[in-house]
Amino acid sequence: MWPQIEQQLKTSRVEEFSLGAVTVKLNTETVASFGSNNLTINAVGGSADILEKGGLEDLQAQISKGGRIDMLGISSGHQYTSDLLLAYISRLALKFVMFRNGNVLDAWVDAGLLAAQVTSHQDYSYERLRSAIHGLRQETISNEAKARDALEMMQKAHLDHLPAVDNNHRFQFMLSRDEILAKVITSVVLPPQN
Repeated sequence: MWPQIEQQLKTSRVEEFSLGAVTVKLNTETVASFGSNNLTINAVGGSADILEKGGLEDLQAQISKGGRIDMLGISSGHQYTSDLLLAYISRLALKFVMFRNGNVLDAWVDAGLLAAQVTSHQDYSYERLRSAIHGLRQETISNEAKARDALEMMQKAHLDHLPAVDNNHRFQFMLSRDEILAKVITSVVLPPQN
């Protein structure tokens, strides 16, 4: 595979240069032939841990599992205090808020966007919070889809992340463009192990 990459680099052009980073534009026809079409979303994986409403003990238990928690879960049938939501988002540096009605992913939003819209010292029901927040996203992709399909969908919707759901629309994990591209590059650069 290295000769193919070396040839690509010889026929490529520098697209951008800033602060020591170089972006190289490769010949797209040859890149498309690298054969990553069979890479599934499940093979890529992503962040799946969602912080749910609970007491301090629940929070400590989830954090003690290790790893990073990127998402806050908002579930139907619960009341939420804006001050607590804002504290979770800011202190834990959460990236996304996932709205779930039962086990079904209802919508999702960037955590910063939600934080900018909730009013301090307010209580919100699930329904009130869902209707008050502008910019909720509905886009999802099947966890059985191909990574190429996810990249195309992200490109069309101008997204860097996309929730993967199962056949019953239950959230499985948050897929990242960076994680897909890292797997694609790895599959191109590293030969398969026998």
